[in-house]
Amino acid sequence: MGWLLPLLQLMVLLQLMVGVHAAPLSNATMQARFMRRAIELALEGEAAGNDPYGALIADPTRGAIVAEGSNHATHNPIWHGEMSAIANLSALSAASVYAVAGELELYTTAEPCPMCMAAIGWSGFGAVLFGTSIPFIIGQGQAQINVRAAEIAARTPMHNITLVGGVLANETNPLYVKQAAAARRRAQGRAAEPPAAADEGETHGHAAHGRARHGRASHTHGKDEAVQLQARLGSVLQEVAAASSAQ
Repeated sequence: MGWLLPLLQLMVLLQLMVGVHAAPLSNATMQARFMRRAIELALEGEAAGNDPYGALIADPTRGAIVAEGSNHATHNPIWHGEMSAIANLSALSAASVYAVAGELELYTTAEPCPMCMAAIGWSGFGAVLFGTSIPFIIGQGQAQINVRAAEIAARTPMHNITLVGGVLANETNPLYVKQAAAARRRAQGRAAEPPAAADEGETHGHAAHGRARHGRASHTHGKDEAVQLQARLGSVLQEVAAASSAQ
């Protein structure tokens, strides 16, 4: 079985170079149009406070987009752009995703992560086209699970998935360069922040509590002095009474 690993590695390399099987059905003009729409979806998601990942599903025979999705993983770790597009396809289609996916193409601004690529494999999409690669994103200092989409496709025997990377990468790569730069600025800002000052109300409360304690102490001290004075007065009265009796 020592030959199995080299064979899988060769299959992965071939997939990364030319795709698993035949070229996708869409032509270069459609590919560019669909990928630019995915970039728009990524920017829309970023404007809403999410990471800049956009995806869509297209029917190449009609040249039409049939479902779209963007990243919401800041709220839900499985809500990636590809997962969103597949869920939306299921909601919009009267037929099962399994029944229609083989004739469709999935476009995504970045190479699908292992989770998304596994969902794509189970669905049986005919082709997956992505822009930026996982190694490029890792190279920007961003977190990624370093398992290539081609490896997942090679280990998905029930479907033949055409995989094409680098589609308009010159336009998708800047999304992740910008994302990484913004993440570094946030990290530097957090590191430069001074220690949080004590809450004004809390400080005032401590001061008032201190004054109250001081007041209670003063009150106790005053009571002690009164008791001592009363004792001395009583002693003086006793001495006066004794002197009067002696006379």
